[in-house]
Amino acid sequence: MRKLASIQRIWDITPIEGADKIETAHVLGWTCVTGKGDFQKGDLCVYFEIDSFLPCNVHFEFLRSKSYKKSNILGEGMYLKTMKFRGQYSQGLVMPLSAFPEIETEGKAVDEYLAIDESSQQ
Repeated sequence: MRKLASIQRIWDITPIEGADKIETAHVLGWTCVTGKGDFQKGDLCVYFEIDSFLPCNVHFEFLRSKSYKKSNILGEGMYLKTMKFRGQYSQGLVMPLSAFPEIETEGKAVDEYLAIDESSQQ
């Protein structure tokens, strides 16, 4: 079964040419755009895969302007899709593990805990 949200390790951080506020974090072979300095190589994070449907709550409110969707099946939430920032593709979302203090095991699926569903491409 696909894990839509899990605790993972940041394997590398790379700059984005011409960007002074964002950089890329690499997780499980995917590249995610994140704020510069938010993560260091080796940090644990919560990684949300593309096609995840995140619930409307305080954790994900910052996504509302670009990711909000209303689905007849899943209700209201934030749909994660591949996005492009300053010419760099972002293939998911990484958030600090500290944002979710109740979760603590690397590689553990946290979909059910965070009420993450797989989008059916509305």
